[in-house]
Amino acid sequence: MNLAQHIVSAGHVLENCPSVKVTGTCCKGYLSKLGGKFKQTWKKRWFVFDRQKRALCYYTDEHKREPKGIIYFQAIQEVYVDSTLINKGHSKTAFCVKTPQKTYYLAAPSGLALSIWIDVILTGREGANFTY
Repeated sequence: MNLAQHIVSAGHVLENCPSVKVTGTCCKGYLSKLGGKFKQTWKKRWFVFDRQKRALCYYTDEHKREPKGIIYFQAIQEVYVDSTLINKGHSKTAFCVKTPQKTYYLAAPSGLALSIWIDVILTGREGANFTY
């Protein structure tokens, strides 16, 4: 089963979520990322979950070749919806990707996109094997 088949078998209807593109080996789309050294702001970033590189990379936009950041699967400890962000007035689709070095605060463009991204990241982190 490839990544797209797994997402569909998990009950996600990919046609209803044009903001997320899922293929057999990767998932791509824009997410907002909370960051900044002095003032925390949400910035739109192009995220690519790559099964072959075993990494979640993000770029300033979908046309860039060099990633702004890389989160390797083996470093991901937790992926969860963060109710504290929601309670502070941030996006209702906010979630966290926690590594030993950093917690990444992300927000999806819709509830369905949120579900797909969390499912994709958890599957990759747990090392599920897919045939390509």
